[in-house]
Amino acid sequence: MHRRQIGCLIGMMILLAWVSVTLADTVPEEAQRYMARGMAAVEMAKTPKDYERAVREFEQAAQLAPNWPDVYFNLGSVQAKAGNYGEAMRHYKRYLELAPNAPDAAKVREEIYKLEYRAEKENEFAFLEGVWSCASVNNPKHQWKTHFTVRGHQVEARDHSYVLLPPSYKYTRGYAAELIGDILVLSTISSSTRGMVGLIEKYKLVSNIHMSGHDDECFKDKNNPLPGSASASSPLTGAQSGDISGTVTDADGNVYQTVKIGNQVWMVENLRTTKYDDGTPIPLVTDSAAWEALTTPGYCYYNNTTNADNIKKFGALYNWHAVNTKKLAPKGWHVPTDAEWDTLQNYLIANGYNWDGTKTVNKIAKSMAAKTDWEIIRSTTPGGIDNDLSKNNRSGFSALPGGLRGTVGSVSIFRNIGRDGWWWSATETDASRAYSRSLDGGLGTLFRSSRGNPKSSGFSVRLLRD
Repeated sequence: MHRRQIGCLIGMMILLAWVSVTLADTVPEEAQRYMARGMAAVEMAKTPKDYERAVREFEQAAQLAPNWPDVYFNLGSVQAKAGNYGEAMRHYKRYLELAPNAPDAAKVREEIYKLEYRAEKENEFAFLEGVWSCASVNNPKHQWKTHFTVRGHQVEARDHSYVLLPPSYKYTRGYAAELIGDILVLSTISSSTRGMVGLIEKYKLVSNIHMSGHDDECFKDKNNPLPGSASASSPLTGAQSGDISGTVTDADGNVYQTVKIGNQVWMVENLRTTKYDDGTPIPLVTDSAAWEALTTPGYCYYNNTTNADNIKKFGALYNWHAVNTKKLAPKGWHVPTDAEWDTLQNYLIANGYNWDGTKTVNKIAKSMAAKTDWEIIRSTTPGGIDNDLSKNNRSGFSALPGGLRGTVGSVSIFRNIGRDGWWWSATETDASRAYSRSLDGGLGTLFRSSRGNPKSSGFSVRLLRD
């Protein structure tokens, strides 16, 4: 048996030579087969989505040889190429746990640090995502809406709904985005109209839902009203974090505490109901293959535990099909949308809940994570959840690392309790995936996968008051 890895530590894929390892007698032939298939998928990959095919093959190998370090190295490498930085870091860390004295251990740690930076930067402009309503300062009747789509530092803007121009007047621009202090700089790199490439626009960030340009004011609102209209909401005010005096009761009679953060009221605990709000039972699915095959609602507990204390602490894990029934929450509550998660994130950033007190860039993990139950993974990382647990949870959100039920090959496995927390949004990405949020115990960022997660995944659920 031989070992091989994919190297991407200098930013590109390099196929390395096979060398002998001590796991020769413990890695089954079938795992080697999936490893080779994954390598072939890497060789054929041309786009980030192509690397996800390699991920599936390597995950099969990991299922068959869960203590094989190289498969986690390769998973880290291809997830990085696919742009899934959080997953890449998790796999690299697993590699280091299994092979702490590997010759490339120092380089892998360096790659993790780089990925941390990339993940932070990927989330730097997340506040822009969505529709903004703008109006000219000098001519208030000149109003329009801009829809921003964010992909790391690449921002696409589609302007439309002009009041003083024909309804057919629309255009699309692509920007390279940069933050300089509280100034957002958008450099035009593509445009559907002539003469716009090279144009630079600058906006002062008043908050993550309000920015001011040379001659215009723009506001972001979930209902997207035009600024100054009767329906336009004012910026969020009044943190009141830590106010957990409220409660909400689910269909099983479980009582949960709530917390007000900005203008939102969240559950402080993970949902654990076994019934929909109409009293009908949610299917409990324990078998791994059956879970993976589900295209209908289901829930489970981590490792199929029956321990009542653990269930109360970490809650249940639901697939997205259960979320999509819109019946998990009691009357007056709902599973938050992707935009509502953004509202929480933007509020915490703008109001100084970053671990270092800054008000730009996403560094809010410590302020969201509970002070207990997080494993000490890499306690020296500045801003990491596990770096002095006593400084966690300034927001009162009390996030716990309930782990997840994820897919490896054709079966589902439980993983990362004590290390990660994952929560669904009510917003789907496409027919097979939906958006979520996650926290990693060794890092300082609230993560959002730009491509979403498989709807078959088992994640925790937090509810938000209507």
